[in-house]
Amino acid sequence: AGTTFKSRLAATLPPGRSLGASTAAGPSRSPPPPADHGKPPYPGNPEDFVQGKVGLDLQFMRGPLAIFAEANASAWQTPLIAEDLEVASAFVEVRYDVATQWYLAGRVDGMGFSEIDAGPTNGGVAPWDQDVFRSEVAVGYRLSREILLKADWQRTTTGESGWTQNLFAAQLSAVF
Repeated sequence: AGTTFKSRLAATLPPGRSLGASTAAGPSRSPPPPADHGKPPYPGNPEDFVQGKVGLDLQFMRGPLAIFAEANASAWQTPLIAEDLEVASAFVEVRYDVATQWYLAGRVDGMGFSEIDAGPTNGGVAPWDQDVFRSEVAVGYRLSREILLKADWQRTTTGESGWTQNLFAAQLSAVF
């Protein structure tokens, strides 16, 4: 089915800080199931189509503050589309312990998709999927070392249409 190669390099800086980079490359298609007699439902072989990825990550922690961030870019070769399918994504997450048992957290993330030529009957050049932007805030209260109560609000906006979804959640988690 092919071999995937992965690498990661990270530097741990002064306490609570790190910076990392990663890469990966390998087949973007799985081999066909035995029921298909080994023939893929597309031209070529699975190993003819490659996916590549590069990424960066960052961590910063000092006292009650913790910040995590990551950015990735990936591209896939596909059998039926001439252009590579590309996506870039990133997130930043911040957590602050406001008191012994209380914390506040926030996160923003997004994914942006490349454009492909879908042909004149399918709208011409367009993104191969809808971009996504998400923001989230949460408050947490630790009832004990093993029990956490959390309230969370998340807002997701998708594509040029501006479709938006708001989610509210409450969670009680316990470790036994």
